[in-house]
Amino acid sequence: MSDPNEDWLDQELKNLKDLQAPATIVPSVMVRVRQKAKQRWQIRLFHSFLVGLAVACLLGLLLVDPSHLFSEVPVASHGLKLLSLISEAVWTSLFQAKIFHLPVGILIFSIVALSYAVLVGAASTVQRLAVTRK
Repeated sequence: MSDPNEDWLDQELKNLKDLQAPATIVPSVMVRVRQKAKQRWQIRLFHSFLVGLAVACLLGLLLVDPSHLFSEVPVASHGLKLLSLISEAVWTSLFQAKIFHLPVGILIFSIVALSYAVLVGAASTVQRLAVTRK
């Protein structure tokens, strides 16, 4: 079923002409483009640092388990004690259950790290191919 407005819309789109930017804008835009091109490696380095910091914080939380520490406080709520029990059960199951003589947690972490590395590699390959295509 075709839309009665589709033909009109296609015709209007074909009739549109390219607009030219005013000559006063082009130099300032090119200055900004050159500045962004110089900053790319710095931004990528900063983003990599942030990802590394986030992973380090996550590993720190896994090792320290703040819910377990705070559940030992005498005035801790029952919800916090329950959260501590659940996190301890998850921690135990991830590192006591084994597949191919390796803990499940190590296998999951390895799969996630490998997937992330493949994703980064594919994204940088696509970016390089896009640059070479231009």
